Amino acid sequence: MGYVKHARGGLIALAATVVALLVPGAAGAQQLAPAGGLPEPASPDLIDRAQEAGRIDNETANLYRVYALKGDSRLPAAYESNTPFDGTLELRQARRELRSMEPGPERTAVVAALRSPPSPLTTNCDFLSNTPLPDEDDTSAHFYIQYNEVLLEDSLTIDDYRASLEQAWLTEVDSFDWADPPTTDAADNEIGGKYHVRIDALGPVLYGFVSSLGTYAGPVGNNPNTAWDDEDADASCMGLNQDYSTFPSPPQASLDSTTAHEFNHSLQFGYGGLNGDNVPDDNFIEGGATWMEDEAQDGADDNYNYLYPQFDDSMGEHDTGDIYAYWLTWRGLTEPFGTDAAGAGEQIMQDFWELTSKNQASNLEAMNAALVNKGTTLPDAYHDYAIAAKFMAPCDPPGPTGYQLPHCFEEADGYTDAAGETEPHGEVTGVNQFFKGQVEDNYTLNWVVLPANAGSYDVSLSNDSSGGTLRGTVACDTGTTIRQSPLPSTVGAGGAQTTPAFDSDGCQQVAAVLTNETQTAPNPDSSEARDYTVSTATPAETARPDTTITSGPSGTSRSSTATFAFASSEAGSSFECRYDGDAFAPCSSPNTRTGLADGQHQFEVRATDSAGNTDLSPASRTFTVDPRVIPAVLDTTAPVLQSVRLSNRRFRAARAGRAISSAPLGTRVRYRLSEAATVTVRYERRVSGRRVGGRCRAVTRRNRGRKRCFRFVLVRGSARRGGTAGANSFRLTGRMNGRALRAGAYRLRRSARDGAGNTSKPRRSGSFRIVRR
Repeated sequence: MGYVKHARGGLIALAATVVALLVPGAAGAQQLAPAGGLPEPASPDLIDRAQEAGRIDNETANLYRVYALKGDSRLPAAYESNTPFDGTLELRQARRELRSMEPGPERTAVVAALRSPPSPLTTNCDFLSNTPLPDEDDTSAHFYIQYNEVLLEDSLTIDDYRASLEQAWLTEVDSFDWADPPTTDAADNEIGGKYHVRIDALGPVLYGFVSSLGTYAGPVGNNPNTAWDDEDADASCMGLNQDYSTFPSPPQASLDSTTAHEFNHSLQFGYGGLNGDNVPDDNFIEGGATWMEDEAQDGADDNYNYLYPQFDDSMGEHDTGDIYAYWLTWRGLTEPFGTDAAGAGEQIMQDFWELTSKNQASNLEAMNAALVNKGTTLPDAYHDYAIAAKFMAPCDPPGPTGYQLPHCFEEADGYTDAAGETEPHGEVTGVNQFFKGQVEDNYTLNWVVLPANAGSYDVSLSNDSSGGTLRGTVACDTGTTIRQSPLPSTVGAGGAQTTPAFDSDGCQQVAAVLTNETQTAPNPDSSEARDYTVSTATPAETARPDTTITSGPSGTSRSSTATFAFASSEAGSSFECRYDGDAFAPCSSPNTRTGLADGQHQFEVRATDSAGNTDLSPASRTFTVDPRVIPAVLDTTAPVLQSVRLSNRRFRAARAGRAISSAPLGTRVRYRLSEAATVTVRYERRVSGRRVGGRCRAVTRRNRGRKRCFRFVLVRGSARRGGTAGANSFRLTGRMNGRALRAGAYRLRRSARDGAGNTSKPRRSGSFRIVRR
């Protein structure tokens, strides 16, 4: 298996070769995501969505996926994107699907694109670096370097490359004591057992790469430099770019970050960590190598270009965030134990890879074991990191006052200078108000801003789902320290906890910091989002609980039996229930009523807290019993979504909150449904392009002089809203995935799904413009 670093030091997994990720045009690779924001969907994402929607078949999708990986001009304009991407999953999928592809032109094209051409006349490091290189440097202590001195970029010399590579080895192997990368017999016999590096013309967007295929690379089985049998270790080679003048950081910083990053991949190969059934997820592989840049080349700071990670996407199944940006999470977990020193925070990452190499643990399980070796746990360390990442406070020298680890970052000022402040996921605007959100299992965080300088108030967290383990801390930034008021305990399914009488006076910022520490597997396949409510209230003696129904029938049901589950925002509450306007009577969750008559019914429930305060607005659910209703499984008619109108076509995106809100923000969307259904809303942003061959393509260096045009690209994320038959409405806030949309022109893409699973065709309309905040 080989890996390629793309436009940041990224890896692309191949089963037998390495494919370069060349985003069309040099400018595209340098267009970083806006501070605190997400990039537009990358080409593989667009292809996957088209395949899922049935617009292209599997064979065509696989061919387009390979075209996207190689930057092939034959990729249709509809699937082109300037957004850099990592191709690990896409290329693995392409190779898996290749086995089942029918013979034909698509399969022939995929095979040709994935083949690594032989290079009999020169040494090679996979097919990305196989041209003749006339010069060689064998004076380096650990590296055999091939290059073309005439073609080196003016500001860097071979001495600079040699010194940067040796610094990576000095730190990661000699100082930190990671195991030396293994060598092949050919390397031992022909280049003195040194590590093979080629400095080559890799284009304006490829920093470098590491591959397990090459003249001096390949499988070795057991790495003799470890004290255990690795079983599937690889010797590898490295390709470096001969010109770093086009990259975001200065050439020397780009080189230094690349050698530190890529050499860490060489060690990962050497541990056998990138083969077999125990391969870590991409955010561990790529985020870990990006984290190492700070340890081996602390002054390069090229990773500042990749802030921040997608905080509300789980560690265990990180599928929507930038995997390079996940380095900040590893920084937050390791920095409290020291930086740039052997046996300090680096030991956590080293232990993680050793456990992986030994097949003793994987992913979340391995990271927890590595943290236990330092006297903490993954749940504790991750929650501390969540507090630090919210406030981005710079660490003060150790002492009784000032910002202190683990709730600060040594280089926080650099992070905020590069990417701004981290954005919250919601806000409670006053006392006796609330915010409802979602947080995924397997280590995900949310931040909910609370009132500052508003006196004392209670803060409650309720888990409104049937799973999840939520930990909460009310944190106050006083300007000199982070004052914490943790909830009494974690909050399980249907539970609630309260921090009483939190004093908000003297706080510059207040936030409820939430983490979901439910771990569903060592390496989970998915992470379910759990609903929660954060609420504030006047002190407990006068505060009233908030009641929520967490499950139960809705719409039309054939059954005459109804079972409802419910919860209170205050722990220790009692409940009263009633059906169809009868008197309230004591009850407990779940509550079941049998023998319901045909027709419409209403269930209501209210909570009373331990101080005797009763919810004045009971939670309510209306449903209909009709034994004649056709089972939903026989319903094959898709709902019809029509008459969509927007109240505002020019508005500012909300500064906080969810994509759909009841607050008077953004624009009201009015529409009609032919039946009760859930409406899914997505945003498409208008971007500029160039007319090529009758199509509007992304702007590249090659088509820069062509006629201008525009096209729409899909924004990552979606929002959902239940609707009834007939007229409906809701408000869009101009936010998605916890972040405000950037300024620009947009249109809506909508579809509706009924209870039987029938989905309408996506419709596009509702043009509008987001103006700057």
